[in-house]
Amino acid sequence: MGARPCVVLVVMVVVATVRWGQAFNVLPVGLRSFSGPPGSQFGFSVALWKDVKNVKRVVVGAPSGNQTWANITFPLGAAYLCEPHLGTTDDDDDQGGGGGACHVQPNLTPENDSIYTRRLLSFYRYTLEHYGMALGQTLVAEKGEGTKMMVCSPRYPEYFRDNYIVNNGMCYVMQDPTDVAAVKPPYNKAFKTSLTGYSVASAEDNIVMGGPMAIHGCGLVINCVKGRCGPFTTKFETGNTDKETISKKKACSDTYQGWAVQLARFGGPSNPLTIAASSPKTRNYKGQISFFPVQMKSWQDPLHVIEGEETGVLFGYALASP
Repeated sequence: MGARPCVVLVVMVVVATVRWGQAFNVLPVGLRSFSGPPGSQFGFSVALWKDVKNVKRVVVGAPSGNQTWANITFPLGAAYLCEPHLGTTDDDDDQGGGGGACHVQPNLTPENDSIYTRRLLSFYRYTLEHYGMALGQTLVAEKGEGTKMMVCSPRYPEYFRDNYIVNNGMCYVMQDPTDVAAVKPPYNKAFKTSLTGYSVASAEDNIVMGGPMAIHGCGLVINCVKGRCGPFTTKFETGNTDKETISKKKACSDTYQGWAVQLARFGGPSNPLTIAASSPKTRNYKGQISFFPVQMKSWQDPLHVIEGEETGVLFGYALASP
């Protein structure tokens, strides 16, 4: 059998030559291409980011990229900061500069204290070596005048009660490349294998994360405000074993609430900020979108639901909002 061909993903960027206000303006000139290491899935996700210092960059996710942690190289995933602008004049400097370079954003790896590292390598090394953490699979820049950049790792392992919860998930939040904070879901078994951070949205100090694989695929959505997360949308306590609860879990399994999320003032700026979360596989794959208040309560019922009309259409598979 011959060797498998090596595939390198390439991100094409059209450099802005005319800039008005704060927008990312593009014209079909000055084409630049960026490529990542083979096998890294460079370009799996892409976002335009204006940070708190008004520097504009292209952020590129490489969820299978290698990073060194605890002196060992793992396919943890990576986020690249790419500077597509020429940077030949002073006016260009605040637009990113850098002459078209890409570099890995540091400080997006697990904690590196001795106890955490030893336990993680003891419990989770095989998984890290073979599957990584999918860092950079999801990238989202805050809307409007916001300056946050969310870099999510839906396979991030979390230590809980002397064991590791695989695929617990989390997101890193950056205001600029030197200001990085980790936003993690609370210590709750509902988040076990949830893939929290598979989807994310941010506006007005709210960071909404979707965990579509939580509770046997029922899924959940959680809102984090200034680093404090919760409550979340699932109605099931994971420890309940009564027949009624088990039956309800089976009914919602593999509906994947939180597959996609958005956060906006739907209908106009005078309306309240609202979360939209999709469940694309519910009701025989017809799909639906549920709307929740940003200040959710435990076991929150949706404010409104929009349902797909045809079997198999996966309504809500992707969401976008202004």
